[in-house]
Amino acid sequence: METLTKTDFVLVKLPACVNRALQVAVAADKKLLIVSRHQIFDCIAKTSPASVMLPCPCGNFGNLSPNPCSCEVEAITAHQRQLQIDFGSGYVYVEGYLAWRDFSFSDDFDESGLLLLKQAYQEFGLTAYNVLDMADYAAAIAKMEDSDKIHAQHIAEAISYRLH
Repeated sequence: METLTKTDFVLVKLPACVNRALQVAVAADKKLLIVSRHQIFDCIAKTSPASVMLPCPCGNFGNLSPNPCSCEVEAITAHQRQLQIDFGSGYVYVEGYLAWRDFSFSDDFDESGLLLLKQAYQEFGLTAYNVLDMADYAAAIAKMEDSDKIHAQHIAEAISYRLH
C-alpha cells in the first residue's frame, strides 16, 4: 500500500514507516496519529483514518530555518505527552519526517534543476510543502518560456520568489 500525493508536477512518496503504521492502524481498527510539521501529511488525514498534529506548541520543532523552534524543551515534552494523553490507546503513533529520497520528480525536470532544488531543500531547511510550491513555480516559469524541461534557471527564479 504505497501512498502518493500528487500535484501537477511532483509526487511525494510517504516514508515507509508512515505507510506501514497506516496499515497497522487499519488492521487494528485504530486511527493513525502523525506528529509532523510537514503540511503534506494533511492529505492523509482527509483520505484515511489519520490525524496530523504539530510536534511542539509553535509548530516548528525540527525546522532549521527560516523559523526555528522557539519552544523550551519542557514545553515540547509537555506538548508531546499531552498528545499521547489526548489520543491515547485509540491511535497508532508515528513521527512523520520527509527526507529527499521520499520525493519523486517527473521527467519535466532536468538534472541541474533537480540538483539546485535539492540544494535549496537542504540549505534553507525547506518543508515538503515548500519544495512542492517551488516545483510548481518553476514549472509555471518554464511553461511561460515555452521550455520543454524545467531547468536550473527556472528553479533559481522560483527560489527567489519563495525566499522573499
